[in-house]
Amino acid sequence: MKFTAPLLPPNLEIIDLSDGDIGSIHDEFFVKFENLRELNLRNNRFHFLKLEINSNFIKLIDLSFQRSINFKRIDIIKSITFHKNTSDPKLFINFDSNRMQTFPMILGKLRHIYYYKIGHQFYQEELLNRDYITLSDGPIIIENFEIYDQNFIESKVYKNFQCLLDYGVIRNVILTGDKKEEHLHHTIKKIFNLEHCKNYVSTSTAPPTITNSNTNNKTINLEILISTTIVSEISFLNSTTPETNKLREKHRSKIDYSFRNRILDYFIENPGVVVSFLTFLFLFLLILFACFDYAIEKVRS
Repeated sequence: MKFTAPLLPPNLEIIDLSDGDIGSIHDEFFVKFENLRELNLRNNRFHFLKLEINSNFIKLIDLSFQRSINFKRIDIIKSITFHKNTSDPKLFINFDSNRMQTFPMILGKLRHIYYYKIGHQFYQEELLNRDYITLSDGPIIIENFEIYDQNFIESKVYKNFQCLLDYGVIRNVILTGDKKEEHLHHTIKKIFNLEHCKNYVSTSTAPPTITNSNTNNKTINLEILISTTIVSEISFLNSTTPETNKLREKHRSKIDYSFRNRILDYFIENPGVVVSFLTFLFLFLLILFACFDYAIEKVRS
């Protein structure tokens, strides 16, 4: 079933289409919702979806538990394109419990994802058993990457995934499952080795300057642009040149919300707490005024 709906107000903040029988939706359907915070598409029948998000406030995108027709091996979503370069600082994207063969790509202007959950996939052998892992169309940082232990084979070396981890595209791997202790070695970050990773990292230009204490300095172009996402901004953030300082400040400005905006967001997200606090304040002032009035009357008498 293709989802079609009457005109919806563009100021919606929460859209919940979970537990339906929706098979497809127009790629640009959600673009007009510039205040969107939560998009719940859990438990439907989506396939080959290419979402487009146009909100600075997006906090949740849930595409977990998509049901397939006749249990076919099919990627429920190919990519999510972000039209804005900021999101909620705790953005959570959930692809858990599907039959995906590739990792959904993060496209567009957003270069920082707080939580990317690939979780459990029913055809584990397909997900990591490939030459390249393509996570984006450019440099990106994923703070937390959750994956189920059965996506790994204990004795196998996953050079593609290891290169993502070593370079800093993935900062922290959260491993789940009953046998996660046996697969923890797949989640340990090592020293990035360009020579080792060049067969798994596709670049459009030369990589950045790398200084090795055991060898002579290697000068490499700072203007790095990675065509597949396998390389991130981490090498820039760890250096101290004027160019990288500018990049660091630019990166921080993308993911840092001002204190004022955080307070406003809290008021918007917790109206009940705000109303309760204002009611308590009103009653407190009313009682204080009554006591003050009583004291004045007592003095006069």
